[in-house]
Amino acid sequence: MAISIKTINDNITKAGGLNYRIIGVFSQDTAPKDAVTAAKVITQGNPCVSRALFAMASDKDVPAVYVGQETFKETCWAAPGWFGYTAFPPNVEQMFSSDSPNPQHWGLKKSMAICRETFDDMGKITPPGKYIVMRALSEAGDDAGSLLSILCFGNTAQ
Repeated sequence: MAISIKTINDNITKAGGLNYRIIGVFSQDTAPKDAVTAAKVITQGNPCVSRALFAMASDKDVPAVYVGQETFKETCWAAPGWFGYTAFPPNVEQMFSSDSPNPQHWGLKKSMAICRETFDDMGKITPPGKYIVMRALSEAGDDAGSLLSILCFGNTAQ
């Protein structure tokens, strides 16, 4: 017997003592009518999909977000690579490394060489379907599509 989306949500929320909503990542063949692009959620600054996901996790009024090939003109330039729709841009390590010449880098890796190695080690990312839909599990029914992964946001106490 399959476990319901509601049961998954309730069990993880309780076990993790989570204060943020859990986000489910689903694959669908059609663009969902009840979801928006990241640019509709993040209207100021970099329209990064991860920023939209955190907004959704922390605010029950933020709707589901979806991506597909035609939505990337509205997102950050690395998003198509993260979702597997294109290869990563050749200079992507400049955004993530501490020794980057780019003054807006995020400093998530010690060096550009380590960053490049990480991207190379990930290998090819293949999109699981025409659209990837991210929605709060608490609002997803068992008919939401194929559940691919679960994103949980927390803090050190969680």
